[in-house]
Amino acid sequence: MLEKATDVLKSVKKGSNEWRKLLNLPISKASNFKSAFDMLAMSNDNISCEDLAKIDPSLKWISSEPQIAQRIKIEALYEFFVGEQMKDVEAVRKEEMLVIPKDIDYFQKSLKCLQVELNLDCFYDLIMLILD
Repeated sequence: MLEKATDVLKSVKKGSNEWRKLLNLPISKASNFKSAFDMLAMSNDNISCEDLAKIDPSLKWISSEPQIAQRIKIEALYEFFVGEQMKDVEAVRKEEMLVIPKDIDYFQKSLKCLQVELNLDCFYDLIMLILD
C-alpha cells in the first residue's frame, strides 16, 4: 500500500506555484513542475497528505490512513535530503579529480584572497612537499 500511495503521489503533477496557490502558500519566484510527493518534501511549508487530499480528492484515500500518510511524509523528506546530499557528493568527487599544475604560482595576484594568502603563508612548505 505504501508503494502504491507513493506512486500515485509521484504521478500527480502541477506547477509549483499552482500547488502553492491551492495550498494558500506564498508564490515563489521560480515555478517548475512538482509532484504531490515532491510537495510533501518541502520541509519549510509543512505540507501534509491531508493538505494535498483537500485539493485533490483522488488522494483522499492516502490521508485516511494516518500511518501510511506519516510514513510517506517521512519518505518524501528523506528522498529530498538524500538527493541533495548526492549532489554534494558528486561536487566533491569532481573537485577531487582536479589536478593542480606543479608550476602554479600560488602567490599570483589573481589567485590571492586574504584567506588563501593566510593559509598559504602558514602551509607553504607543506604544499611544496606535496607538489614535489
